Amino acid sequence: MAKDKKNEIENTEVLARIASNIKHLRKDVFKLKQEEMELHGFNYRFFQDIESGKHSPTLKTLIKLSTIFKVDVEDLLARDIQESSKDMTKKIKLKKDLKLNFQGAFKVFIGSDEFVVPVNFQSN
Repeated sequence: MAKDKKNEIENTEVLARIASNIKHLRKDVFKLKQEEMELHGFNYRFFQDIESGKHSPTLKTLIKLSTIFKVDVEDLLARDIQESSKDMTKKIKLKKDLKLNFQGAFKVFIGSDEFVVPVNFQSN
């Protein structure tokens, strides 16, 4: 059975960059093993072939990976993520560690009545 390659990336330089970026994000930034990608619906061997550049990911696969790794598809395609990974790692860590703290009050009007509702909110 012939493979349908119409949606696959053929440029070897781009494919190598994508493979490198995906491997870097999985291994160095998110500290995931290839086997753990099965939890996200990827066959171990299929994912191994993507990271080695043997398999060209489709757009659907790139979108799924960008969602998992919290990056834009353009980031997987356009640049070497390893060079800017320090900033990216900080941004991802900030997203994980973001805590909200709000103290104040809201005025609520019901008909001609005015109520002041105190608010003290802190996320975990």
